[in-house]
Amino acid sequence: MDIFKVIYGVGNTCGGYNQAKVVAAKKEHVQGLLNEQEDESVLITLIEIMSEDASMYKHEQVLSIDIV
Repeated sequence: MDIFKVIYGVGNTCGGYNQAKVVAAKKEHVQGLLNEQEDESVLITLIEIMSEDASMYKHEQVLSIDIV
């Protein structure tokens, strides 16, 4: 598991981006987790692995979402 920093836009929202921290086993799982959290499609602009330790997390999950 890794912690990913993600910058993304949401569906029909005009302008603006969100920043999220997501724990996932693979980079490919991040978009699906965010789609479920936002209850609509997201468009990922940036995704990068953070250096934080993810060993305490047993399941893939969205840790936080902030409006950028």
